[in-house]
Amino acid sequence: MKMEKSKKLIALAIILATFGSVSANANEFKFEKDPNKNITIQEFGNLKFKISITENVKGMANFKISDETGNIVFDDNMDSQVLNKKLFDLSNLSDGKYNFTVRLNGTTEVQTIYLKTQINRSALIASN
Repeated sequence: MKMEKSKKLIALAIILATFGSVSANANEFKFEKDPNKNITIQEFGNLKFKISITENVKGMANFKISDETGNIVFDDNMDSQVLNKKLFDLSNLSDGKYNFTVRLNGTTEVQTIYLKTQINRSALIASN
């Protein structure tokens, strides 16, 4: 009887090790930073991002987020100081490359981010 129970536990451990538990986290973030630009992107976790514009640049800004095919997912005009305080939630976007474009005082700057979902697998051993 005890041997039968051990075989069941081993079989369960093998099944769990094979299939594991899968969870998806779209938390990988990276951006191409150019030190000559006046904007930077900061991540605040859970796919929330903020644009930072250097303090010496002020005025009305046009801010767009577009995907790699050019589809615009966000487009708004706002004061640069308001833009500095706004948090953008990108958790509803699919994986891929996104351009953050800021037009301010006659100049245009673009920062690129990549959203990538990661799958983590783990095995759990069942106990009595």
